[in-house]
Amino acid sequence: MTSQTDAQLITAAADNHTSWFLARCCASGGNELVTRGIRWLCSPADATIPFPDANSIQADTALEEIMETCNRVMPTQIACWTATDTQSTVIGTKLMARGFEWGWQPRWMVLDLPSDFSEKPLGGVYVHLEGLEIQGNSKLPYFNDHEEKILAKLVSQCPQNTWRFVATEGTRVVGHAVAHVATSSPQVVGIYSVGVDEEYRARGIGRALTLACAEQGTKLGCQYAMLNAANPFYEKFGFRTLGYGQTWWMHAEERGYVCDRRAVKFAEAVATGDLVAVAEFAVDVELFTQPLRCGLNAVGLAAQFSQKQCGEWLVNNGANYDILALWDLELVERIREMLHVNPGCVNQKVGRSGATPLHLAVMRNQTELARLLLAANPDLTITDDEAHSTPLGWATYFQRHDIAELIEKQKP
Repeated sequence: MTSQTDAQLITAAADNHTSWFLARCCASGGNELVTRGIRWLCSPADATIPFPDANSIQADTALEEIMETCNRVMPTQIACWTATDTQSTVIGTKLMARGFEWGWQPRWMVLDLPSDFSEKPLGGVYVHLEGLEIQGNSKLPYFNDHEEKILAKLVSQCPQNTWRFVATEGTRVVGHAVAHVATSSPQVVGIYSVGVDEEYRARGIGRALTLACAEQGTKLGCQYAMLNAANPFYEKFGFRTLGYGQTWWMHAEERGYVCDRRAVKFAEAVATGDLVAVAEFAVDVELFTQPLRCGLNAVGLAAQFSQKQCGEWLVNNGANYDILALWDLELVERIREMLHVNPGCVNQKVGRSGATPLHLAVMRNQTELARLLLAANPDLTITDDEAHSTPLGWATYFQRHDIAELIEKQKP
């Protein structure tokens, strides 16, 4: 086999992910669909549009038909992934106008195989392929009753493509990870759902599980092990970063997947910076002041797509705004005025994650924004609603050392 370029490896990673998504979809009672040229997956659990072509996603009818199907099946969420962020503006405009939230960026990482799999003793913890006698553990990340059923089906139905490794202490599962090989890209083993019980972290178990999956790839003749990550943790044992993708998510909630056409038209005008079209909605107080279905208000949506002129026009014409949107629009003086008039807004949680502006400054790695927020004396003990961690906890996890130092200096 010949070596591959980074672009080819990202394509292989997307192919492996698509195979993984399809396997999970089928195990959840769903199947693959094609709607006006867009290949996507739908099950009662969730729906995924994996790595669509930007031109095909621009067709309004295709997206609307996909959402109409989801409105009948009612999966708990719809996800869309792209392999690179170069198409994120075009695809994101269409998705967010219809209610998708801007998601996280997968960090595509690769490890050349074969590699060094020698491991230090883990102090009574044993990493091995899952056996039938092994029970689950509700404290494991990426694991619950539904996930247990899905993984059991995947391992039994796809024995030539999917393997689950577990770390055990006695009969207790304290960590797990999944290795998956796509038939169409046999040179790559994908690594998924690496999770360790919180009580057993910082003992090398995550590393051991990851390398066990990689070693499985070596046994199968793979050239590369690949994964997507939230932070550079995996660089410590040989993985390197290839690039970043983009994700979007839409949740069913009570209203399902029905689009408000007027709101869609307004959101598209904001995201594309069409001031003439935006001005037509100036009398619609709700659109100007309430969050859109995508979770952002109009000013936030303009900021998301770097529509500075449109964003400033909205701010000056009565639209609601928040600290992060003003920062992205480079309206720093407005932030200072906002913090002066309403100091409590520095602690206000935003979005589905329930993160404060300081949490988000940490995630974005924006040191100057963090410095501005810290000057307003935020409550440093506030935790987000998903990871239940403070801004300092986020800074530690994402390895934002400069911001962590600023927070430490301000702690009482």
